[in-house]
Amino acid sequence: MSFSIGEEVLFDEERFVISGISSDEPKRYRLLASTAKGARVEWAKENELLKMSRYTTAYDDTAKY
Repeated sequence: MSFSIGEEVLFDEERFVISGISSDEPKRYRLLASTAKGARVEWAKENELLKMSRYTTAYDDTAKY
C-alpha cells in the first residue's frame, strides 16, 4: 500500500493528513492533525497507517433513513 502527501489516513484510530515522507528506509510518514490544543505531529511507519475507507468504499446506509 502506498500513501502520498496530502492524503488523509487513520493512525491510532484518529484522522491525520500526511505532510511529509522520509527519504531513508524504512519509509516513515510525518502526520498532522488539528486538535483543540493546537497541531499534533506524529511519525508513523507505512504498516501503522490505514486508508480512509469511507472515501474509497461504498457504504449502503439507505436503511438508516
